[in-house]
Amino acid sequence: MFLHCQRLCCAVILLLMVTSSYGSSAALGDEGSVVPSVPKVPNIQADMDIDGRLDESAWREALTMTMDYESEPGENLPAKVKTRMYLFEDGATLYVAFEADDPDPSKIRAYLRERDAIWNDDYIGVLIDPFNDSRRAYGFAVSAVGVQADLLRNEDVDDYDDSWDAIWRSAAQIHDNGYTAEFAIPLSQFRFPLSSGEQIWRIFGTRGYPRSQGYEFSTFPVHRDIKCKICQYQEIRGFADAKPTRDLQIVPTVTVIRSDVADENWSLSTGKPAFDEGVSVRWGLTPDITASFALNPDFSQVESDVGQLDINQQFALQYPEKRPFFLEGSDYFSTPVDAVFTRTIVDPRYGAKVTGRRDEHTFGMFVAEDEVTNLLFPGTYSSDTGAIDSRSRSLVARYNYNFGPANAGALITSRDGDGYRNRVGAIDGYWSLTEQDTFRAQYLHSETEYPDLLAVEHGQPLGSFSGYGVAARYKHDGEYWSWFTMYEKYDDNFRADSGFVPTVGYDWQMGGFSRRWWGDDGMWWNSVRLRADWDISHDSTGQVKGRAAELRLSVNGAYSSEFSVEGGMGRELWKDVLYEKKGFNFNASMKPLSGLFLEVHGSVGDQIDYSNARLADQLWLRPRAEWNVNKNLFMGVDYTVSKLDSKMGPNIYDAQLIDARLTWHFNIRSFVRATLQHQNIRRNQDEYTEIVTPHYRSNGLQFLYSYKLNPQTVFFLGYADNHIDDNDLANNVLTDRTFFMKIGYAWMPEASLFN
Repeated sequence: MFLHCQRLCCAVILLLMVTSSYGSSAALGDEGSVVPSVPKVPNIQADMDIDGRLDESAWREALTMTMDYESEPGENLPAKVKTRMYLFEDGATLYVAFEADDPDPSKIRAYLRERDAIWNDDYIGVLIDPFNDSRRAYGFAVSAVGVQADLLRNEDVDDYDDSWDAIWRSAAQIHDNGYTAEFAIPLSQFRFPLSSGEQIWRIFGTRGYPRSQGYEFSTFPVHRDIKCKICQYQEIRGFADAKPTRDLQIVPTVTVIRSDVADENWSLSTGKPAFDEGVSVRWGLTPDITASFALNPDFSQVESDVGQLDINQQFALQYPEKRPFFLEGSDYFSTPVDAVFTRTIVDPRYGAKVTGRRDEHTFGMFVAEDEVTNLLFPGTYSSDTGAIDSRSRSLVARYNYNFGPANAGALITSRDGDGYRNRVGAIDGYWSLTEQDTFRAQYLHSETEYPDLLAVEHGQPLGSFSGYGVAARYKHDGEYWSWFTMYEKYDDNFRADSGFVPTVGYDWQMGGFSRRWWGDDGMWWNSVRLRADWDISHDSTGQVKGRAAELRLSVNGAYSSEFSVEGGMGRELWKDVLYEKKGFNFNASMKPLSGLFLEVHGSVGDQIDYSNARLADQLWLRPRAEWNVNKNLFMGVDYTVSKLDSKMGPNIYDAQLIDARLTWHFNIRSFVRATLQHQNIRRNQDEYTEIVTPHYRSNGLQFLYSYKLNPQTVFFLGYADNHIDDNDLANNVLTDRTFFMKIGYAWMPEASLFN
């Protein structure tokens, strides 16, 4: 049945690609009428020098919009400084410029940072909804010093995704009255309907102005009592002659790696350099459909993940995806349940993807063959991992249909290997009931079969087995009052091997409400929120797995500060004992000075000692600091402390994790970074029922030089090593070291050759 559904889904997507007509409700058409109040973006043919100076005559003919509203922290108050936005297009490129006045330019926060990391600084930007359906918007921004950022706004999930990257030009200049910026955004870098007449798009200009408060200014009033933000964007018209290129990008890559690994006697053996050549191709088949293909791709991850302490954990830890091939268009595959998690694909030989939209239809599909088959075996109270020593093939297909304030979607995932298969079919829906109320739900069904030896080793069912899962959420999000209810259920045999679902064999329901108060302009606090919630879960036998009641108070105030404290009590089942637990969590963050961000998370209270099946006292702290010492130098430290003591007094374990990063930015394109990750875990053997390693310590060091002309034309040069020390070793020993270099070049042939 699943093979038939898989083929049917692929056929539907291909049929939509071939037969769907161009256009959408955003197009006025030849017979369309124009509302006079909708401003028009003029078509101007001009030679533009994108240097941030705004000295070309075209800007004097452009559409002018002003940012008159303070959208944060105040609600539609008069903006504290003047900002003007200018727009015009030439049929292939959208040009945007800004004049950001400042009464004291010396207070402008302008630091050299990595791409997409500008949100703590002064920045200026624009978001565009070219389909005028309030579903998805493309965002482009630069800091006052010219660092780029781009993102996607997905209204259905109320989120921003800065993993999306486009290739566009920009520049910014700081001067005596503030700063100015220019954008040249090729229309080929985002999807829009192709029409013979004028189109109506939606647009939003925004400015970040961090001073004693983190102010945001906008070109339109933003109402807190309306959940949909894109719905409130300003309509603009024009783009009658917009005919984008097909955006062909060919990106060859070469990676050279030498890995030295220690043998069983801890003697380091020098490895041989390994050359890995690959190529990735991105082709805009039509203005609204894009295909990508990668042969022997370099899907390696250049930088280390931020460390996480894996101690006294029931379930597997999740790390974010960072590889460009999988990040592009990832929002097309998102569903309420994490049924698609591309880090399950570790070392693919090839990958191919198509994503797009036609009118009310959005769709995406990708396939990959992986040299490695890693598996996550979920459970009710803990999860396990394993591997199959053979290749596997993955396919994911997603379709979504938008109708009015709602949408309905379908998802199929398939993963097959030697004696192994996992397939998931799912349907989901979203309904915006009112401007404040939304409902989302998903149903999933899986069929799985593991090799017999692997199934026995990890306690999995033999032969073919099936399972299901369901998730639903209703939420009311108003200006003052909010409430919500959620429900999830997964049976014991549900598996989503192409996703990340580490817990099965349970049902869970949660409900809660909150009240929010807003401060007046000039007050030290901006908002206060009081939230209460309650949840309960059962295992598949009906036994209570856990329950909790929590109360949370949070305050937002001056210097972009946020302080919150949460107290709760409840019960948790572990190895047939229902433990009573109580404790509280706290969080504090602020930006007290330009370039400085401070944050601390903490938790104190009862925690189950899962290794020894008893209740214990836990202290968990995670302070974090980010500091731009000057325009070029950035320091970041993330420190985690986890301590567990028995109720009788003795310590069970004491663990620390440090992730420290020092970065020197030469300019907006290149930097060099040193990263140190240190982990130190001490366990008290007298408090354990099984033999454990009393002391374990590890150190990882990485040096990276990065140069990015754009997101695809890159050069990386780096070194990384790891040391460990435990009670069985005489001293701190080097276990491995790696030297690597990567070169990627984005070749974009002339558009005229492909149209």
